Amino acid sequence: MRKLENSFLKKVPIAHRGYHTPDMPENSLLSAENAIRHGYAIELDIRITKDGHIIVFHDEYAERLIGLKGRIGKYTYDEIKDCNILGVEGAHVPLFSDFLKFVDGRVPLLIELKACFGAKNFVETVVKILRRYKGEYVIQTFNPFDLIKLKKIAPEIIRGQLITKDLSEMPLDNLKDKLGYFIVWLFGFTRFNWFSQPDFYNIDIRCFGKYQRRYAIRNVLSFVVTNKEEYTLAMRCTDNVVFENMIVELPKHEQELGNFRADYYEAL
Repeated sequence: MRKLENSFLKKVPIAHRGYHTPDMPENSLLSAENAIRHGYAIELDIRITKDGHIIVFHDEYAERLIGLKGRIGKYTYDEIKDCNILGVEGAHVPLFSDFLKFVDGRVPLLIELKACFGAKNFVETVVKILRRYKGEYVIQTFNPFDLIKLKKIAPEIIRGQLITKDLSEMPLDNLKDKLGYFIVWLFGFTRFNWFSQPDFYNIDIRCFGKYQRRYAIRNVLSFVVTNKEEYTLAMRCTDNVVFENMIVELPKHEQELGNFRADYYEAL
């Protein structure tokens, strides 16, 4: 039974794309292990390849992370599996199923479905994989249409709506997809999401103010918090943060269970 109050969302700080550093790149098994060592939940991004594999990968385009031209979705998994993320030797693009096997329930997961326009059975494939996973997780996305689909096929999964003003990830090379991205962004950014009925909202820290207040009656997270000032600002009216480039204090009971120490706001 899905009870948000019993989930990790209000209890455990969430490391953005894993707890990444220059030597442990984002959305890699290395950054996942680093988050696990610190006792943090992991936020990760998933996409679908040309041949239908679900991968852990943030960007719409492949160049920044693995040096290939064009969209990541035009490649098969075999074509990218040996690429090093951000040039770090051995940090390869993981399959979602392998990422889950690696984490193995050691910390909770905040899984973001990226907007994969034209991809067939993306949500269905993700749900199929997750139904074999025993660890704790929730799903979030900017795409309210994927949330509607998720609500229909897997109502037991806690689902969240991401909200931002930022349009920098909009596809640039296809007018149809650009229009689709804008519609998804607009509907997620407004009250259209009464159809998808998200259990929580995750709001860009740059939108701090009226959007946190608008959704204050619901469960709200903030992303991406990177310093003490942003953390203090976000926690005035949100329940938890997705963070990077800092250390956030864990709840006392989490420290005792994990048998580790986290220095509050200490820079990496």
